[in-house]
Amino acid sequence: MKVTNLVALLAALLLTAAEILVMDYDARQHVVRYQAEAASALAARG
Repeated sequence: MKVTNLVALLAALLLTAAEILVMDYDARQHVVRYQAEAASALAARG
């Protein structure tokens, strides 16, 4: 029973870490896309 709980805890921690990394990557991609759109809009403006 203790081993099962430990494995479940480790799996939960691993999944949580993976989710945080995915969310961070997604946020960075949104920033990069926003910066590219802002730069192109600024260049088009003049």
